[in-house]
Amino acid sequence: MSAPDPVRLQELAAFYRSQLLDDIVPFWETNALDPEYGGFVTNRDRDGSVFEWDKICLWGNGRMIWAFSHLHNELEPRASWLELAGNGLEFAQTHVLDPSGRAYYSLTRDGRPLEGPRDVFSDLFHIQGFSEYARATGDEALAESAWVWLQRIWVLMQIPGKAHQPLGETMPLRALGHPIIMLNVIDELRRFRDRPQLRAMADECLRLILDVHTNRQRRLTFENVRWDGDPAPAHWGRNVTPGHMIEAGIFIIHEAKWRGDEALTARGVELIDWGMACGWDKEFGGIYNNIDSEGVPIADTWLYMAPDKMWWQHTEALYGVLLAYVLTGEHRFRESYEQLHEYCFRHFPDPEYGEWFGVLDRRGHRLNDGKGYARKSLFHIGRNFLNAHRLAAGHPIWQRA
Repeated sequence: MSAPDPVRLQELAAFYRSQLLDDIVPFWETNALDPEYGGFVTNRDRDGSVFEWDKICLWGNGRMIWAFSHLHNELEPRASWLELAGNGLEFAQTHVLDPSGRAYYSLTRDGRPLEGPRDVFSDLFHIQGFSEYARATGDEALAESAWVWLQRIWVLMQIPGKAHQPLGETMPLRALGHPIIMLNVIDELRRFRDRPQLRAMADECLRLILDVHTNRQRRLTFENVRWDGDPAPAHWGRNVTPGHMIEAGIFIIHEAKWRGDEALTARGVELIDWGMACGWDKEFGGIYNNIDSEGVPIADTWLYMAPDKMWWQHTEALYGVLLAYVLTGEHRFRESYEQLHEYCFRHFPDPEYGEWFGVLDRRGHRLNDGKGYARKSLFHIGRNFLNAHRLAAGHPIWQRA
């Protein structure tokens, strides 16, 4: 193992801090809040103007609570960031939970239900947000409520067909996103307080990602498998999202560092490596949104987005590949990172209004001017730029601040 280039890391540490403080965060500080009803409105056009006022997909509200709280906790303790997070928290405590204690999927602008619980992600991202805000404020009661909420969702996720949409009770599937995000949420809750149950939960997430969804011979991690672990049918079973492979690798490495487990660290690096290998578009550059593992035409609604280049996959990859390079010192990861860096910062940033455009076509042309959508906000880009900054500065995120 050779050492990574310290001069390049110093440059990247300064670069990502500047990107956060001078470009990305100011866009959302100015534009995130709903000034009349509270909470966050993330459907934003290029200049930050709103194109949809209803709170479509409440992932965004939980994610923004977490993002502003995390910036306060890990970058600089700014009262303004905590105030923004608190606004989203107040809206969530008033409007987000249905009578059963689950998070709605969508609300009207003023907080009336539009769609009931559709998946577990609205719950998980709010749990994450509540816990990080509690860490910022020392609010024991809020942290305890996040823990109780997490246990409810954990029980739900053990019931076939209850936490995943496709095929439902007819043929329940396991979705890769569930153990990936749960593993991250577990790590976030540990930042406030470690609990013995979290280790067992993390063990199960690791088992599902590495032993159930991942085929090591094929170097692929599949989005869907049958509940018993066998391959899912038809296009469900062929679907691979390279960004999820990279994201899973990142969270596995974070868990491995918590445990001091170098073998597990190596498994995380593998997933990052494989995600880039299967996802990189060798003709036009960038990372595909989805691929079909057999190379046949993609059959479902994700056909239309599969060849596109999404902001979130690229932000995960910027940090993930840099992480693989820092941990291994391997020159091939340095080359992969520099190629990715050049692509991302040539295509995604908006030099006029700041932040990143969200969706590019395969050739790298933006499909629209949107800066925020139901699922695009400060979350992915803020988290990964902060992680990259800390990593390059020699203070990786697993070294608790």
